[in-house]
Amino acid sequence: KFIYAVYMKFIFMLIVMYCLILDYKNILFSKKESQNFERVLADMAPEKKLLTLIFDPTGYTLTTPYTYVHFGSWYQAQKKGWSDFNFAWFHPQIVRYKPETAPKLIKPGFEWEPAKAIDSCQEYDLILIRVYNPAIKNFMADKNCANYILKSQQGEWYLYEKGIQ
Repeated sequence: KFIYAVYMKFIFMLIVMYCLILDYKNILFSKKESQNFERVLADMAPEKKLLTLIFDPTGYTLTTPYTYVHFGSWYQAQKKGWSDFNFAWFHPQIVRYKPETAPKLIKPGFEWEPAKAIDSCQEYDLILIRVYNPAIKNFMADKNCANYILKSQQGEWYLYEKGIQ
């Protein structure tokens, strides 16, 4: 029995070590990974409507896909504005929209394909984009989004604010 107990503890330790090694990048995720977002968040005016388009959802060090898809929700929590994508679309939430009262903005699903949101730019005051490729300017030059002005850019985060219509 003693040898079996030692063997099981050894196997357990190997499993724990394997998991830690496999997921070390996620464990080491720190403020450094999101500093640029925090700087852009500080530049956002409160109580506005924000559209978050995450073209590059993973980080430099993270292995978890779609880490940044819901970062725009920090705007809603800290600046008391509205953020799309929003979890209130889904049924398991304590508070959710009734079909007849749901905002007429973007329907769920765009967060996985942000280019689909181009037709809805004008419904928002702010557009937050995360992308490594600075060719995002071509996206924002589309006629639907052309009146937005780059307000802040930190690393891969771009904040656009609606200009004069």
